[in-house]
Amino acid sequence: MMFAKQNADGQIVAISHEAPEALAEEKSAWIEVSADAEEVRRFGVGLVGADSLLSQSDLGFIRVLEDLIDLLLARSVIMFTDLPPAAQEKLLARRKARAGMHNLGLLDDERDEGLI
Repeated sequence: MMFAKQNADGQIVAISHEAPEALAEEKSAWIEVSADAEEVRRFGVGLVGADSLLSQSDLGFIRVLEDLIDLLLARSVIMFTDLPPAAQEKLLARRKARAGMHNLGLLDDERDEGLI
C-alpha cells in the first residue's frame, strides 16, 4: 500500500511509501492508494514518461554507457565475460542492431565501425 497527496483538483502530486503520520504534511491531504491504481500509474508516467527530461536524456546516456563499456573493453580494463550474462546479451543485441542500421545506411557514425 502507498500514500498519495492530492491537489485541489484531486490529481496526485506526491506519492510516499510512508504512512501520513510519519510525514510533516497534513494528514487530510494524503490518501491511501494501491500501487497499481490508475492514478498512481498516470503520476508515474508523468515523472518518467516519454515527455520527461529524464526519459529524453536516457537514450543519449545509453550511448555514453555503450561507449564507456567499449573503451573499458578496448583497454582491457574489463573482459566482456566479466559482465553478467544478461548485460552481455543486451550489448550484443544492440551491436547487432547498430550494425544492421549502419549496413542499411540508417546510421552514419564512424565510431561504430569495427565495434562489431
